[in-house]
Amino acid sequence: MAPARHHVGVTLLELLVTLALVGILAALAYPSYRGTLLRAHRIEAIDALLAVAAAQERFHVQHGRYAWRLDDGTDSPEQGLNIAAVTIGGHYQLRLADATPADFVATATPRAGSGQEADERCSRFSIHANGRRSAADRHGTDTTWPCWG
Repeated sequence: MAPARHHVGVTLLELLVTLALVGILAALAYPSYRGTLLRAHRIEAIDALLAVAAAQERFHVQHGRYAWRLDDGTDSPEQGLNIAAVTIGGHYQLRLADATPADFVATATPRAGSGQEADERCSRFSIHANGRRSAADRHGTDTTWPCWG
């Protein structure tokens, strides 16, 4: 009588069960990963706004007023900060709103196509000349503490 053979290998059923488990784990992990990524990119907006505020203060010391533009103002250098209007990672658009000689508001909003527009909680960051920071969600509700915190 011949000895019994032991089959070595993976059955189709075992392979399907393994793929199903991997799919379920991936489906559970991806939203958490995406949320962490969105929160991490918020730092980009905060850093950029703090840099704009510092540049505005330097400009104010040199010229006795705040700048009206972020760019270098090549046609009129005494008006611009020489700061790009897009953050380093390209996730946020920067803008000087309500800039006057005595006041300014710098804002950062997610750029279309950057993926950051999916961040419903922190859709708009801003910093004012007096140092006041604010943030709002997609509906305009104040979310300063969780976004700047």
